[in-house]
Amino acid sequence: MTAFRSIALVKNKEAQSLSSPQDDRVALVPADVRTLVDDGVSVLVQSGAGSDAGFSDDSYVQAGAELCETADACAEADLVVSLDTAVKLAPLGSSVLLARSTGQIEALENHGGGTVIALERIVESPKVQSDQEILGRMAMAEALAPFIATKSMNDLEIRFIGWSDLFPYCIRRSCNRAPASLKLLSENAGISDMDVVGLNALYVYDSRTWSDPKKAVAKLKRKKANLFDVAVFVAEQGEEAVADYRDDHEMHQFGKRRITWDKEAGRAAAKQGLSLYAEQAGAKKTAKIHAAVSGYGPMELGVIEELLGQAVGSVAVLTDQQKNSSALNSSLSDADLVFVGADSDPVAHAVSAETSITIMLTADGTAGDSEGGGAGTILSADDWALYVPADEMSALVSCQITDILLGKERLIEGLEQLAPGVACARL
Repeated sequence: MTAFRSIALVKNKEAQSLSSPQDDRVALVPADVRTLVDDGVSVLVQSGAGSDAGFSDDSYVQAGAELCETADACAEADLVVSLDTAVKLAPLGSSVLLARSTGQIEALENHGGGTVIALERIVESPKVQSDQEILGRMAMAEALAPFIATKSMNDLEIRFIGWSDLFPYCIRRSCNRAPASLKLLSENAGISDMDVVGLNALYVYDSRTWSDPKKAVAKLKRKKANLFDVAVFVAEQGEEAVADYRDDHEMHQFGKRRITWDKEAGRAAAKQGLSLYAEQAGAKKTAKIHAAVSGYGPMELGVIEELLGQAVGSVAVLTDQQKNSSALNSSLSDADLVFVGADSDPVAHAVSAETSITIMLTADGTAGDSEGGGAGTILSADDWALYVPADEMSALVSCQITDILLGKERLIEGLEQLAPGVACARL
């Protein structure tokens, strides 16, 4: 097949009731339809395709799309796009379906037509590592080097103050080295909030984003805590560190998923957790809230960033070492909000029923039903997904799909020379 010159956007679950808030999303928003049209692509949009996400038929027409009434009519396009998990299309013949999940794949296989590219299997190729990611990793490697050399990582208590764009990578590097504990403190934290001192305490901050308004650094020095300013590392060693890293590390063929909303979903979960906590706790100030997050993946980092952006008092990040230790209950004893990746996570069954709200970051089951454990209020992924504006999530996904079509992968040029990260998603 040559280049795709026509693309069709079909409606989610036509003539069916929506089963999940995520079904409101649409794969292409009008702004990106305009980008495709300007690139010379003909775009067909099934009537009502974007209505649940807040995009009218007229907005698509104004962007240059042509409306069609049924999904079968749209199937005549070279490429059909949908986020639906149960779309039913006519035999596609030479058409290609850019699919979201196996529900669509099975439907197509039953029809015996067309080619499927699974959106959620498209990955970077080669793996992308930004200078920012490398700087964060290398800065933390420098900070941890003395403790690794003395084999004292298991005793190290790490505290981050405020927030920096480098901190997500610093956190991942730290947690992978199994410290005794890791916690992030509000940028407004005073010395009384800095709960560990001495030679086994390490405070990490970025003086470019945290001005130390309460002179905490000088006070921590007097208490013999270790201090590390990532801004100093970047200024003095950053350029050389990035160059050395790239020289020493081969580029991986494949990287992260290209279609992802984990960070945004994490931020939405944090917002919903704070909203629910405000309803239950009344006038308690955000700065007095203590949260715990189990894990440090993209979704969990989205939770952390949102919580600190709303100036919660502290966020403890629970590593595998902590989750499997006898001290887990004490680590959660002062947590008002707990964010858990899955019901199987030990944290889900160690939360205090009296004080905590538990937010499940995936939709598998309930927390706190084991002997000796129990959560207060439980909010599952299906609940907090209601807090994600469908138009914002649609715009995020649409931008990523459009970039795959017109950007580095150039999927718009057809199937004959697929980029490796797209080829591995072809079924």
